[in-house]
Amino acid sequence: MKSDNVQQYLSLRQSLLTEKAALEARLAQVSKALSGQPTAPAAPAPYTGKRRGRPPGKAKAKPGPKPGRTRAKNSMSMREAVFKVLAGKALGRQDVLVAVLKLGYKFSTNNPLNSLGVVLYKDKGIKLKAGKFSLVK
Repeated sequence: MKSDNVQQYLSLRQSLLTEKAALEARLAQVSKALSGQPTAPAAPAPYTGKRRGRPPGKAKAKPGPKPGRTRAKNSMSMREAVFKVLAGKALGRQDVLVAVLKLGYKFSTNNPLNSLGVVLYKDKGIKLKAGKFSLVK
């Protein structure tokens, strides 16, 4: 049974190879008639072995600030500035930002409310009640 399958495969393969050779010969005739010169059948592109991604030996980008950008130098952290502002009173987000800026804190971002929001919403020492932030007692 298995030898029958092998024989059938070999005969089908041989007939396909014969048909391929006949088609290539006919294609060469057609090409010669159209251009006046015979052309060789197109060979598949060779495998170059190149891989996608970062080339070997190339180091990963180092984390840190982007070139040309500098971090603002502040005498206190943003958390310390917020705690000073909220000492004894409750303020809204915009009011906290204005007060922190009046203390002299410098932001190095285009959207300081985002940076301020991280401190206001994530810090366990600050609570939000009725839209106003205050210190936890």
